[in-house]
Amino acid sequence: MENNFRNYFVKKFINLEMYPYIDDILSKIDYEIETNLFKNKSYLIFDLPPRHLKTELFCKYLPSYLYSKNDKINICVVGTNNYSSEKIFREFKILSKIKLRENFSCTNLNFNSYSNLSLLKGARYDLIITDDFINDEHKLNNKLIRDSMKQCLNQLIRKHMKKGGIFIHVGSRWSLNDNTAYLMTKFKKLEWKHLIYKAIDDDGKFLSDRFDYQLLKDNIHKTFWSALYQQSPMY
Repeated sequence: MENNFRNYFVKKFINLEMYPYIDDILSKIDYEIETNLFKNKSYLIFDLPPRHLKTELFCKYLPSYLYSKNDKINICVVGTNNYSSEKIFREFKILSKIKLRENFSCTNLNFNSYSNLSLLKGARYDLIITDDFINDEHKLNNKLIRDSMKQCLNQLIRKHMKKGGIFIHVGSRWSLNDNTAYLMTKFKKLEWKHLIYKAIDDDGKFLSDRFDYQLLKDNIHKTFWSALYQQSPMY
């Protein structure tokens, strides 16, 4: 059994290319597990570009690791696409090699209907992970959907966290009024730890070599480049 999440992820993820940003995320998570899980409430936001292993790392491997250490832990994963619900649930059962019980919830929300979250009822969790709530322009520009997202985040934080629980919101920035902005203003007293990973840092260094970031920058609108890839929305 691996003694920390970093070692677990490196062992389980086949053909992993260990870029510095991945190593940094793993170290941050290990610190939170060691320092705060079951002890102090902790609130984290990880903002990084699309297709940089967010869902795999946070929604599949992290729960699997924690269950391998303690199968009594209560974990809730909330996402907006099939990969973070049905598929992850199937893969997670294989990865964890345990029979999942009621202490794991993986909920897929389309935000056109808020009823999905009612499935959680009064459950409280040691770890809540919200994954990529905004993943297209339709969700960004639809007020009904944006309001449903805010209501969902509000309910998860206020009603479903245990004492000593950890809340992790992971995604890419879209605008100055996106969910990262909402969490940090609506719940600013919670002292968020906000981790930002830019495609190209201030020294011109690429986040990874899996993508031609300069080509991406040259072929998408500057507002999307600034928000999605640099985590610095312009409006």
